[in-house]
Amino acid sequence: MANYLRNQIAKMAGVSIETLRYYEKKGLIQPERSENGYRLYPEATIDRLNFIKRAKEAGFTLEEIKKTFKLFDYQLDSEELSNIMAEGIIAKIKEIDGRIAGMMEIHGILFQIYEGLQQQHTCPTLEPLMKK
Repeated sequence: MANYLRNQIAKMAGVSIETLRYYEKKGLIQPERSENGYRLYPEATIDRLNFIKRAKEAGFTLEEIKKTFKLFDYQLDSEELSNIMAEGIIAKIKEIDGRIAGMMEIHGILFQIYEGLQQQHTCPTLEPLMKK
């Protein structure tokens, strides 16, 4: 399996070198070192970086992603790993549902203000945004 320099792996994975440095600092990726001190990233790093990108898009934090990687290090049986992963995914779904509900509430308030602007042609009070 091939190893790649930082700039090579960044280009292949579609991330910046700064992102690689940050992920390394956070313990999400671990390069090896060449004899002359260069960081060498195994090809599997690309898969790991792609996973990180997709998990972030799904709303997972880097800390949650790191915990997921650690689960695989524990050599759990597939059923136990599945159960733990399912719990985390359900928690994330509930979190996203809460965000959606909040955004829908804000959407409704903004739409009310917009309708008021259209009907009155004056700036309405922003009181609906101040209520909880």
